[in-house]
Amino acid sequence: MAIDYQNRRVWLWDIGITAQEGAFSAVCRHHADRLVPPIKWTLFDRRNVTEMFQSSKETGVA
Repeated sequence: MAIDYQNRRVWLWDIGITAQEGAFSAVCRHHADRLVPPIKWTLFDRRNVTEMFQSSKETGVA
């Protein structure tokens, strides 16, 4: 997770991205999934999350 206080933005990325030391904070998936930024802030979720299930429209199965 990265926070830009001046511009009121929060980013979430997958753990393991390359970054400068101290630029990011690790957050577990449980808490990242429930993260709600403050009012008038913007959350950018850049995690590469795989869907567990697909709808029948996506798979073509009736």
